Amino acid sequence: MLLDESHCEGLNLKNICNVRYLYGVCFIEVSSLKKFINDVEEFKSDFKSITAKADKMMEIAAQKLENVKKLTTKSVQKI
Repeated sequence: MLLDESHCEGLNLKNICNVRYLYGVCFIEVSSLKKFINDVEEFKSDFKSITAKADKMMEIAAQKLENVKKLTTKSVQKI
């Protein structure tokens, strides 16, 4: 909300007060936006790490499944 005339006397002073107020609001919003961007970047980094770990686990699981298939095939052939 812009300052009303009770805080500033005269048109020029009112404009200066409003500009200062808007500057403060913009500064706070830009600071919040920068923090949000940093949080998103941190999340992206964490997500990449988790995805890499999940990919590795899937690779290990696929290898173990292949080993089980080989053992099963060998066991069936012996019977």
